[in-house]
Amino acid sequence: MTAVLPARFAQLRLRDLMLLEHLEELGSLTQAAARVHVTQSAITQALQSLEEAFGRPLVERGRRGQRGVSLTPAGAAALMHLRIARHELE
Repeated sequence: MTAVLPARFAQLRLRDLMLLEHLEELGSLTQAAARVHVTQSAITQALQSLEEAFGRPLVERGRRGQRGVSLTPAGAAALMHLRIARHELE
């Protein structure tokens, strides 16, 4: 039996999902953008698409006076599922 995923997941790309891994490791949108050789605005757009697909915030952005990002519990769960799926593909 195959699970049917919502249509919003059909638009996701592996590289967009890998963004969660970069953000967890680096804690920075700017550094994640540099790692994958795109602009910070491209990273922000990819993150917004991921959050729309999952229907909840995946990262918590630094508050005023703070920098960086950290994964929310939903972001950590999504990352765990990404790692499992990637392992299965390998």
